[in-house]
Amino acid sequence: MKQMAKPYFHYFTVCYKQFNEYKLNLFVSVIKYPITLMLTWFIWKYLFQNNTQEMAGFSFQSIILYYVVLQWVTLLNQTDLSDKISDEIRTGNLNIYMSRPIFYLLAKWSESLGKSSLHFVVSFVPVMLFVAYFIDTSFEPINILYFSFVLILGVFMSGLLETCIGLAGFWMTKVFGLKYFLKTFFEISGGILIPLTFFPKWFDGVTYLSPLRFIYFESYRVLKGEVFTTVIIGQLIWLLVLSFISYLLWNYGVKRFEGSG
Repeated sequence: MKQMAKPYFHYFTVCYKQFNEYKLNLFVSVIKYPITLMLTWFIWKYLFQNNTQEMAGFSFQSIILYYVVLQWVTLLNQTDLSDKISDEIRTGNLNIYMSRPIFYLLAKWSESLGKSSLHFVVSFVPVMLFVAYFIDTSFEPINILYFSFVLILGVFMSGLLETCIGLAGFWMTKVFGLKYFLKTFFEISGGILIPLTFFPKWFDGVTYLSPLRFIYFESYRVLKGEVFTTVIIGQLIWLLVLSFISYLLWNYGVKRFEGSG
């Protein structure tokens, strides 16, 4: 078992070993997220300045916490997995991986998780310093545990979604248009641009058709102790759906790829 896992661990650690090549990107990450949070803080401070105590169920402190949670989730789900998969299909480099005694998708997943974890580790401290200075709140230990569990499942959901988009490269020359369209829809339906409670109730129902709701918006609610079981059920359902879709895309796509030489 250990011998089987060794190649994938290598892919996971490759970005750590090539740390010097990522120094600029990591430096950008270190300053990017605190700056983004500061801009968010100023914008919402302005919106709340007219003695407004609450907006769509959010106080000023809770709305800032909401965007902090989004940053944490984003750090762990920051990946170019779909681009790499589609590019290697288009260029034919997929053949190189398929000639090796590894499962291609698992190798790409391991590499992507390694890069995301490196960005998370480097950016975690500045984000936490922002939380300590600007947010006056505390969390129940059990909610932190639930949040961590939901966060992990969210990483797998995000990875599967990126995999599905990348595997569309078997049928499309470029997946940029598809990814951009889905990204726009998901940013709205996942509550990334603005919390879903700001939208009409009918739209809230529609967002259950988006996996990103259970990756982003619901993560905040779990940390606040508002919900847990329904989120886990939703995540598990989406994991099954996305796994099935990626399985079909891979199997039919590889046959198409091999058939075209």
